[in-house]
Amino acid sequence: INKTTIRAPFDGIVTAKLAEAGGFAAPGLPLLQITDLSQMKFNISVPEKNLAIFKEDMVCNIKADAYSDTLFSGTLSTINSKANFGNTFSVQFEVKNNGKSKLMAGMSGILNISESDGVQSIIIPSSAIVGTHLNPKVYVVVM
Repeated sequence: INKTTIRAPFDGIVTAKLAEAGGFAAPGLPLLQITDLSQMKFNISVPEKNLAIFKEDMVCNIKADAYSDTLFSGTLSTINSKANFGNTFSVQFEVKNNGKSKLMAGMSGILNISESDGVQSIIIPSSAIVGTHLNPKVYVVVM
């Protein structure tokens, strides 16, 4: 009787039932699949040449395709050290789910990366540059 209660090691939602009532439970045989929706993981595949963009504890905005009006904040948690098929690397972000459990397992989305280092700059068209590429000059009109 003491072994008839099954307890999960964490809180979550049952997302798959892998055994039937009255069936036998055996060691190593899963009975249920439980998903913790409070902390989701967002995985992307990144080409080798773009890995330098990702820094430890980087925070990015993530927009789920199902909720295009809501931005979720994701923190970089893992960069795999082995390449996947096609010479891409798996990069994983942890996303705290909103209190209403908006995000669900298996959803897709878009990761917005800001490469800004805090330095403000001005973008000018190339037609405004005079001189050669070795000695470029820009004239500024002050009034």
